[in-house]
Amino acid sequence: MGGASFVANAAVIPAISAEPRSIITSYASLSHPRKLPLDDQGALRVPTYEDLFDRTLVDAIYIATPNSMHVSPAIAAMRKGISVLCEKPIAVSTRELDELAAVEAETGSLVMEAYMTAFSRRDQEWRRVVKTGVLGKLRDIEAAFTFTLVDQSNYRWRPELGGGALADVGIYLLDPIIDLLGEPSETQIDSLESKSGVVKSLRATLFFGRQIRARITCSFEAPEAQVLKIAGTQATLRVERPFTPTTRDTTFALERGEGTQILRAMGNDPYAAMVKSFVDSHLGTQPALRSLGASRQVAALVERILEGRKETG
Repeated sequence: MGGASFVANAAVIPAISAEPRSIITSYASLSHPRKLPLDDQGALRVPTYEDLFDRTLVDAIYIATPNSMHVSPAIAAMRKGISVLCEKPIAVSTRELDELAAVEAETGSLVMEAYMTAFSRRDQEWRRVVKTGVLGKLRDIEAAFTFTLVDQSNYRWRPELGGGALADVGIYLLDPIIDLLGEPSETQIDSLESKSGVVKSLRATLFFGRQIRARITCSFEAPEAQVLKIAGTQATLRVERPFTPTTRDTTFALERGEGTQILRAMGNDPYAAMVKSFVDSHLGTQPALRSLGASRQVAALVERILEGRKETG
């Protein structure tokens, strides 16, 4: 669903096609009436999204529509017994996450957020290393994801489609912070720029008691950059290109007073690993790696940060 999506065509569709237990049978695209790559792969193009909710045609559906158009079709598919893999953010509010969770509990259908970073072996390894306590007591996390979004017609600029820099990349910044530190005791907006109700740039500080803080930066205007630095009392960990890793991104650095140690994880394609995990979960061979509860924690913190802008002006 959303056959013209860039990320779908660049990464997820190839990963689905490469998974030996999956076949792409059909697709729909309402935004792109002309020929699409899936046409050359033998997929049946159907005229409406609703035509995809045919249990005789599909076992599972991948949703790659704009952010605000995720939950309603996901629920419709789940009620038909169709498993759902949905692009991030899977929902634009905690209310929508609660709706999804209720339908998941009611139907027993699988729903999974397509957050591929969690399936990177390097991402899993650096988190494991931090949790061993090698950094000492955690003191500061810095996370940034910025890029220049020139196309003003892109749905990310439209509030009614769930746009905004924090909504779009917040999961990358906040998921590791929540995983390591839990919920902040206080949030503070340091800088905010909005356009037509859409946050185009934001800097915020999250406080975890008196001695621990996390600073996040996201922007649709700044040059492309990704930063992840985790500092403790004994060492600092740095990850290059932390949020969109490729098969070549296998290393991260551990910095101590005596020097820098380069640590290495096994390389893998996180999109392929994500699709494999989804198929495994659909077939019942293993539970989903990441639950809706984790997605809800991120959505709740996004809401809290954006609500904080009203308090700080």
